[in-house]
Amino acid sequence: MPRSRRSRAIATAESSLPALSVLALVDAAIARGERASLHEWTALARDAVRCGRSDVATAQAYAAACSVRLAG
Repeated sequence: MPRSRRSRAIATAESSLPALSVLALVDAAIARGERASLHEWTALARDAVRCGRSDVATAQAYAAACSVRLAG
């Protein structure tokens, strides 16, 4: 299973809103043709799963971090 699908499966199984928000942004970036490091994106999603929180505020914070990385 490719790394991005594995990350999504883990995030879904853990009901991790932060990780799912990061992965949604990554999907959108890939659809736009952006080619930043997938390793960096999946690492951020993995960190989001491991943070142990699944609330909207945490999801928004991880989404903001992902946006900064996408822009950088």
